[in-house]
Amino acid sequence: MLNKIFLCAFLCCYNFYCGAIEVLPSIYEFEPGDTTSNGNIIQYSIKNLSDKPFALEVTILRREIGVDGGETLIPDEDSFCVYPSQIIIPANGSRSIKVSWIGNDAFKKDPRREQAFRVRFSQYSLETNKRSRKQKGPAVEVRLEVLTSLYMVPAKACAAVSLVSTKATTINGENAYIVQLKNNGTKHLAAKNADVKLNLFGKEGNFGDFVDDVCPVLAGHTRAFIITNKKP
Repeated sequence: MLNKIFLCAFLCCYNFYCGAIEVLPSIYEFEPGDTTSNGNIIQYSIKNLSDKPFALEVTILRREIGVDGGETLIPDEDSFCVYPSQIIIPANGSRSIKVSWIGNDAFKKDPRREQAFRVRFSQYSLETNKRSRKQKGPAVEVRLEVLTSLYMVPAKACAAVSLVSTKATTINGENAYIVQLKNNGTKHLAAKNADVKLNLFGKEGNFGDFVDDVCPVLAGHTRAFIITNKKP
């Protein structure tokens, strides 16, 4: 359980820069308006930092985060329009794509609640059909993948994070705590910004005084965090 929480926390904060390409913005929040509003259109800039061309496919994924920080990403082809959804970026070049909010049934049912998404930029081979006749077994294609965070945030959405439980434990012989927070609000909040008072290791302070975790606690979600006596 503890190892899983550490691993999932790393995956949760997947980087938008991978050494070969750079995608901006890495995190974006927008307020939904009518379908003709420019505020519903997000433009992404992709830079190819390598000396070889890259072919990328752009997809939208609905984002859920479990108690242990593990992400569940569900393909969403209805909420946004991506143009173009496939691009080729020349060596040391750059391109841009646009993502337009269309809306969905969840927004119609509860227009006050934020929705969290990932925008995935996945590399695909320019030579998918090229393969040596001498090669045996299945072809292996190395893929590059970058994930950015996208939030649809209604005008009056706000976070409401509270303490669920605090449990003492040990990790590698060292004292630690597993602290659970729940967001009863309608907007996500970076964990380190949670206004939650704690008294751990003989010290009092806000949650952010004990951790430096920027991964979000999504609206309506509960998250568990491991706190040691050494703040990162």
